[in-house]
Amino acid sequence: MGKAPNWDVWENVPVVMIWEAVALSIGINLNFLRKDIQSESWLEEFKKKFPIFADRLLVAMRNATSLSVKSKVGEDLEWFVPLNQFAALACVFGWQIPPHMMELADAYMARYETDAKPDKQQVEITSLKQQVEELILGACRT
Repeated sequence: MGKAPNWDVWENVPVVMIWEAVALSIGINLNFLRKDIQSESWLEEFKKKFPIFADRLLVAMRNATSLSVKSKVGEDLEWFVPLNQFAALACVFGWQIPPHMMELADAYMARYETDAKPDKQQVEITSLKQQVEELILGACRT
């Protein structure tokens, strides 16, 4: 896979194409990959070279509705998704992801954590939301 992604850059890129998010989740430096995507067969060659990419791409594409897809440019592969949401979803799937991507997931989920204990009415209103968040946070930290 070569040199690791430059996370000083990627942590400041809020929206990426879904295939970029998958590549980053396995630590692929997209700067090296950019040369390869000039050919029409790049995706199939890349899937053969990195089977984990193919597996994760399939899962990500089938779960794209769980992400806030920002825009669809042409093919499904060009869907733009928030990188921090993708990172949190990767944690739910139990994927090993780079530490910097884990930080993005943690930051995304931190928006939903509170130190205050909710009153009974809040618990009833947000019970399902909290259960989902706890599941996601637990998956990210294991």
